[in-house]
Amino acid sequence: MMNQKKSQTNFGNQQIPMKWIREELGMSQMELATALGVSCSKLSAAETGKSEPVFTMKQIKILCGLLGKSLDEMTDYLGKGYLLHSKK
Repeated sequence: MMNQKKSQTNFGNQQIPMKWIREELGMSQMELATALGVSCSKLSAAETGKSEPVFTMKQIKILCGLLGKSLDEMTDYLGKGYLLHSKK
């Protein structure tokens, strides 16, 4: 069995599966990258685990808005998302 790298980044002490979030939103890489103000290549690198992006507060607020979550709800939501993602 091949060792698969999970695509995730840090949000406090949580790990964020970037591809899972994007797919949950039903967005293309270009759409999410544009919404966050990053290049498509940076988002792709985060999804494949090649880099760990650092979110600005503005980008975190954008993610909250896209997901319909408050900042307080984000850690619970992302924790659940990671658990679901890691079981696949």
